[in-house]
Amino acid sequence: MGLQIGFAPYPKGTVTASAKVNPSNYGMVYMVKNMQVDEQTQPPDGRMTMVRLVKNASGSAITPGTPVKFKTGGLGYLIAGETGAESADGFSDPHVTTIANGEWFLMAISGPTKAQKAAGTITLGDQLSTVASGQVQKITAATPTVLQLSLMCGKAEETSSAAANTLIKIDVRNLI
Repeated sequence: MGLQIGFAPYPKGTVTASAKVNPSNYGMVYMVKNMQVDEQTQPPDGRMTMVRLVKNASGSAITPGTPVKFKTGGLGYLIAGETGAESADGFSDPHVTTIANGEWFLMAISGPTKAQKAAGTITLGDQLSTVASGQVQKITAATPTVLQLSLMCGKAEETSSAAANTLIKIDVRNLI
């Protein structure tokens, strides 16, 4: 595993079967254009997102922008669902429809991406933490608890409505 500057083997929004992934790319880290941006509706802003090529080994499908964890006792590229009781290792690609068990995808580990949000309004600049629903929420306490700080995953880059299960633009802290 290492860092490749330049093109990832697959564009964002792509999932692929194991048979199509070169084993030398397993767990490799790449820099890609901003994972917040959908080039069809917004111009690229020049920022880069650090991503890792990983495999969904959770046993079920993963939705776009979901916080994910490395599988306990697994290799450094096998992903399981994130429960909220522990910090996220990254966020699933927000440009996919769904990621089936066994499929490979790009996991955002640092920089701009989109994440599933829990119910409640989030304001631009709010510090975010993961919650058990596989989403993010703002840290609301004036003095955050140790648990909230340990689950911190980034900050909001837009203001959202109170609706749950929507994607919000965030800047992920370095989760390497």
